[in-house]
Amino acid sequence: MRNIPVHNRWGRSISFGILTIGILFLFVTACSAPSNSLKPGEPCPVTPVDAPNFLGDEFNPAGKYPIWLNIGGGGPIPWQQLGSVTFPSSPYEGRTLKQLWVIADEIQGKVRITGKQLDGKGKVLFPNDSSVEWINDTTAHYKEKPKAALIIDTATQDHRIVSPKPEGYTFFGSSFIFPHPGCYQFTATIDDYTVGIVEEIKDE
Repeated sequence: MRNIPVHNRWGRSISFGILTIGILFLFVTACSAPSNSLKPGEPCPVTPVDAPNFLGDEFNPAGKYPIWLNIGGGGPIPWQQLGSVTFPSSPYEGRTLKQLWVIADEIQGKVRITGKQLDGKGKVLFPNDSSVEWINDTTAHYKEKPKAALIIDTATQDHRIVSPKPEGYTFFGSSFIFPHPGCYQFTATIDDYTVGIVEEIKDE
């Protein structure tokens, strides 16, 4: 059988074309991917409070369908207003803050929530509120180590606030531990939905 010669220039052209397509794909992916950190001097992109007002002026949900977080007045939260925390034989430091999640009733399943600092390397931890022992009015002692993620099962009573709620929505309370002041992003996922919410803890 006669071998059919293949010119090297065609092989080089094909290789160059594949390489070019690969570089373009990486460039487009990098440009479309959300930024996971802030450059020095950049302001914290706090999520605006533009969701439906569920409970009047004292409740300020930020986020988008089907998950929102009550982030107070929508501006920086003073570090000094957060409660102190202690743990048994653990190096965890920081302060705690309890806030409300709002989840649309028509979305059922397990919501996974994580939190990280955008202007540093801090991670938000999630303590078990049922294991808390209050030392005084401002200091909470947790008997269990906090977790790196919060799981809310919308089908159970865990974390659920049973008080009256607007029709079509359910409230879930959870505590966060921030290691230090900074700009923090929460990421909540359920089914095909992913919601990012940013709030600022500021040392004033």
